[in-house]
Amino acid sequence: MTLICLFLRHFCMKPIHDIFPLIKQPARVVITMHQKPDGDAMGSALGLCGFLKRLGHEVAVISPPTGRAG
Repeated sequence: MTLICLFLRHFCMKPIHDIFPLIKQPARVVITMHQKPDGDAMGSALGLCGFLKRLGHEVAVISPPTGRAG
């Protein structure tokens, strides 16, 4: 089992009251999203970013290129 799988097993499908103590200590956090992110992916990433910033974390959101010229 990879390190990522072990990490995700630790956090996935747990009640919020089990996870909240793990995010109380401010840390540097990077939030990413899938390729060609849609509005749901962006909104979720930015919402999580705002939540974590209110808890005192230093947060960066990284979005992959959309492939569109702009």
